[in-house]
Amino acid sequence: MARTERKILIEKLEKVRESKLLCYVVGDRGPTPAQIGDDALRPIYEHLRALGHVPRLDLFIYSRGGAIDVPWRLVTAFVARAMSGTSSFLTARTVPRRSSLLELTT
Repeated sequence: MARTERKILIEKLEKVRESKLLCYVVGDRGPTPAQIGDDALRPIYEHLRALGHVPRLDLFIYSRGGAIDVPWRLVTAFVARAMSGTSSFLTARTVPRRSSLLELTT
């Protein structure tokens, strides 16, 4: 899917949910599949800081696994950033392994 198509979908979802949406999609297709890792935490935190205060903040995540300690750190950073508002986690229809921990911790 092209970037412009993804952007349109994100904007529609933000409008429907009346929120700002941060997406974290980790590819599962070759030749270079990826998983959730520590290296994603800093960029996500920087995106959260750049958003500033928003009344409602959503995180969409798609991943096929990864480091076991990252979901807790991600939830902690995300919830702390959204303390004065509402935060939600949105997941793809099929969420295996570590990504399911995000749902369980919220």
